[in-house]
Amino acid sequence: MSVSGAYHGRPLHPAMSPPRDRPMGRIPSEEVAFHPHSHGDPAGRLFLWKGELYRGIRAEWAPLWGELLQQGVIQRLVDRGLLIDTETTALRLDGFDLVVRHRRLPFVSYPEEWCATMLKDAGLAILDLVIELAPNGLTLKDGHPWNVLFDAGRFIYVDLTSLAPLPADGGWPGHDSFCRFCLYPLLLISDGHDRFARRVLPESEGVRA
Repeated sequence: MSVSGAYHGRPLHPAMSPPRDRPMGRIPSEEVAFHPHSHGDPAGRLFLWKGELYRGIRAEWAPLWGELLQQGVIQRLVDRGLLIDTETTALRLDGFDLVVRHRRLPFVSYPEEWCATMLKDAGLAILDLVIELAPNGLTLKDGHPWNVLFDAGRFIYVDLTSLAPLPADGGWPGHDSFCRFCLYPLLLISDGHDRFARRVLPESEGVRA
């Protein structure tokens, strides 16, 4: 989805500048380890550098994220426990116009490993975020639970670049994937088909109605 023309990026407010003790400048590409699960994201890529987790935002999307960071939209979502801690940086990486830093979680688990209650809680976390985004003219491109991680007893959304402008018709682009990977598997589990639900959950098509 292109956001060109939808948002007009402005220089980040000085208050959004990184602390002076944070690294600044250009990151050598050979020192970066890209996350293998982010290769298909047109907006950007996750990567590790010096033990910290970053996300590079490509040129087409950088104005949107500069705007959301500047206006405090991202920080409000973080403060409400809906989105992973995210901050802008003065770092640059070839191929990306903006680099942000995420809080790195110590342990990662996946939906097919969760009990039914955890999958339900992950789905509710996604819906809470969708509801919170709507008044800001935003939504989620994806509704699957692989964008949610378990963090100290609660679920938190971690895929920053899944946030996108709300379509003109007000629909949710992630509704289908939410049904296939959250709602329908939970319905199967509630009907006693737990083993089958777990088998098909990781499949690319999920559970079709």
